[in-house]
Amino acid sequence: MLKRPRLLGGIAFAALLFLIGVKFIVPRSDILLPPRASNGQDYVLYVHVPERCRSGGCPALYLLDGDLWLPTYTQLTEDAAARHAMRPVILVGIGYRNILASASLRKHDFTPSFGRPVGEHGGADAYLQVLRGDIIPYAEAHLPIERSERGVAGRSYGGLLTAYALMRDPDLFDEYLIMSPPFWFDARKFFTLQRLPAHKPRIVYLASNSPNTQTSDMTRDVRRFNDLLLGDSTLTLSQSVFLNKSHNGMVEPAARAALPVLFPDQ
Repeated sequence: MLKRPRLLGGIAFAALLFLIGVKFIVPRSDILLPPRASNGQDYVLYVHVPERCRSGGCPALYLLDGDLWLPTYTQLTEDAAARHAMRPVILVGIGYRNILASASLRKHDFTPSFGRPVGEHGGADAYLQVLRGDIIPYAEAHLPIERSERGVAGRSYGGLLTAYALMRDPDLFDEYLIMSPPFWFDARKFFTLQRLPAHKPRIVYLASNSPNTQTSDMTRDVRRFNDLLLGDSTLTLSQSVFLNKSHNGMVEPAARAALPVLFPDQ
């Protein structure tokens, strides 16, 4: 009977240390705790608002796995905006309040069900509803975000969810950074999805990695996805392959290449 309170206490302590680290190590960053979402999950938003965005006028870039990548994107966007290589953006990193369970929670949230009962996987449709109905309205109500434009970035399972959003809720975002998505998930059923029509132009940047100098199954799958999107007049497509980069190591060079394409300086 004593183990559960200790576990919960450990989770709370780990979460507190992490949140304090984000708030004080990353300049001009803060933490928002939205109410429990429609899928029953408690999320946390790791937010970075550049100085130029504090009076409004900047779009938001929503980062999946934001607890991992907010510092990386903060440095990249600040440096690129200072060089006038891109417009400044407000970063909204999405994570879980139960940090120790993030691996299993993201596996559930970021994967489609493909018509099967939802279990360990398959929460993508519910998560898209959370983005549309809970997280985005909450962020826009609490931050000086320009509401007419928003982007999303995800890697690995997060990249799969970002690609799924493009297919199934195509007007939710205007800019998509899709990095190394595991299209092999569930026997590549992703390639059987029906793509819903969009009603506005969007910019899509596809990035994949290979741990050596040869193309990998992942890079071939990303090219296949790119080919499926060709001919859609509402899309502006870019694609890059990052050789000799690991699954995590590709994020920084991919984001550095993609951000000026997605948010060009006007």
